[in-house]
Amino acid sequence: MLKDAVHYSVAENEPVRLVQVTDPHLFADPEGQLLGVNTAQSLQAVLNTFIATQYPANLLLATGDISQDYSPESYQHFVQKIEMLDLPCHYLPGNHDDPRLMSLRMQGEKVFGQQRIIIGNWLILMLDS
Repeated sequence: MLKDAVHYSVAENEPVRLVQVTDPHLFADPEGQLLGVNTAQSLQAVLNTFIATQYPANLLLATGDISQDYSPESYQHFVQKIEMLDLPCHYLPGNHDDPRLMSLRMQGEKVFGQQRIIIGNWLILMLDS
């Protein structure tokens, strides 16, 4: 069953601007590597690039595989990293995620597991397929 929708407004005639982050594959250990890549550093590089562009986004969508090792710490690391963006973030689990653990550990002032998002004239459905 879908939860109630969360609503965000944008100024009339303004475009909706989304940023999507997917598959960071974080570990409890910030030095954790996947295929020789430090995943925490890789995510940080992506976020730094986004910040450097000064793209005026309205919303961040995190679309799965946040964790590689199913650890509570991996989800907490993600929340800590994205909070610096000062954007609302909605997430959904990937095949490497534990949905129950995500809902317990991915909590922040602007981090939500909401499935239905209405922003401007858009309806975004976050479906775990």
